[in-house]
Amino acid sequence: MTAPFAEIRLELGIHYGTVGGPAFNTSVISDGAGGEQRNSNWSQPLCQWNLGNKNINQAELEYLVSFHQARKGAWEGFRFKDWTDYSARDQPLGLGDGTRTQYQLIKTYRIGTFSTQRPITKPVLGTVTVYVDGVIAAGLVNFATGLVTLSTPPALATLITADFDFDVPARFSEDQIRYRYLAREGDQAIYELDQLACVEVRQPASLIQPLIADFNHVIDLGIDLQTVGGPIFETQISRVGGSWERRDSHWADPLGRYLLGDRSLTKAQADYFISLFRLCRGRAASFRYLDPIRGEQITVRFAEDQLAIGFDALAEEEALYTLSSLGLHEVRAVVVPTLKTYTVFIEFIPNAGSSWVGMHSRVVTAPILGIFTEYGSQNAPNDSKSGYLITGGSAGGYYDFFGGGSAFGINAAGIEGGFAISSVIEV
Repeated sequence: MTAPFAEIRLELGIHYGTVGGPAFNTSVISDGAGGEQRNSNWSQPLCQWNLGNKNINQAELEYLVSFHQARKGAWEGFRFKDWTDYSARDQPLGLGDGTRTQYQLIKTYRIGTFSTQRPITKPVLGTVTVYVDGVIAAGLVNFATGLVTLSTPPALATLITADFDFDVPARFSEDQIRYRYLAREGDQAIYELDQLACVEVRQPASLIQPLIADFNHVIDLGIDLQTVGGPIFETQISRVGGSWERRDSHWADPLGRYLLGDRSLTKAQADYFISLFRLCRGRAASFRYLDPIRGEQITVRFAEDQLAIGFDALAEEEALYTLSSLGLHEVRAVVVPTLKTYTVFIEFIPNAGSSWVGMHSRVVTAPILGIFTEYGSQNAPNDSKSGYLITGGSAGGYYDFFGGGSAFGINAAGIEGGFAISSVIEV
């Protein structure tokens, strides 16, 4: 089912105070010793913005309420102008092959030799110019999909590029809009707009981008007087009665944690952070940070999957932005435990009428004595079942057949008996 979408922009003028940016989805699994494994769940981000926490007049409130009602809250999508990222110039769309005439508008984010692409599906009317080897080309633009159809197929190996402005397909994140009356200035009532957020909606033209798990790039913070941080350990403190406590240290060595802090950005600096964040897919990829105390580069990742940049002002055609607190976490490689091989001697304790007797041995492989699970043939006589599970790594553990219940096996006659691990020997 196609999601409802209205080809109309939320017109708020210049959105001073709007905070937001791309948001990714990353799964991070820690090994308990400071190492971690990360999985990027999204190839392309979904941007999120907060429009609220500002004062607006009566006319602005009436427009917002009317627009929100026309969209039926979060139901219908619309166009949104992201003032931190709304234009692209000299963007490569592809190479001509002598027959192809259609090209998708794409914006490329690049740092050094690394790049990632974003499909543009909502170009702004009257802003698109397409070139073939630098010469303006005739054609049509679908402003609902971002698909360009050229009148003549570009010749083989010619470069197709484009200049354009664009909106982002979005929706309200909530079905309710909240505001509060503050005061009256002359004939205008003043209201406080509560948290009003918009979120980008996924489009069919999404590109699957390869993930760069780690790239050798040092984050450029200029003359950095705002980053706060340093080494950190992880200690678990438990109260054991009264004022006594137990302290367990989980990390043998510390890891760096840094907060870049709120800092003003020019347009070029905002573009840099957006490009770096998109290349890293939020928390997924690692890069380098120059620790001033250690005097060396360390491997870090972003601490969050959401980038938040506020649009503050437009002065003399130069936009000013604020980077909201953005954290960096030093990363440590996961230590893969060494696998060891054990011979487990299993004694069967039969019930009356059971034909299973004697001692059986199985060889299992596990990283740590006492924590292993092994599946395979049970190696007992007169049994039709083929699966077994060994849990525990010491005498008194259990040898459990599938279907047999906890610590019990079932023979061909359906007679139950118990199993116990009598000894475990490391090979």
